[in-house]
Amino acid sequence: MKTLVTGAMALGEGERERLQSIGLEITIHADERARVPKPDLYEIVICNALFQYQPVEEFTNLKVVHLTSAGLDRAPQEYIRAKGIRLFSAGGVYSAPL
Repeated sequence: MKTLVTGAMALGEGERERLQSIGLEITIHADERARVPKPDLYEIVICNALFQYQPVEEFTNLKVVHLTSAGLDRAPQEYIRAKGIRLFSAGGVYSAPL
């Protein structure tokens, strides 16, 4: 699956190789404020605030959005739900264990 990973996620070489080993074709897009060329190519997007700078509607083949933030407020949730796109966040990742 064609996957766009923005600069919001520091993807190390080992992590990139692991994602590729499960069948993801990774494209890095360093600056979320810059427009993504050919957004219709991507089925998965891993980002933080990308959809504040580029309309989600341009990602016509989108199946999964994974936000690097704990909350979901940076994604257009109504549109995502209406299109059946799966939405994930990094909720719990930043919690300190007791």
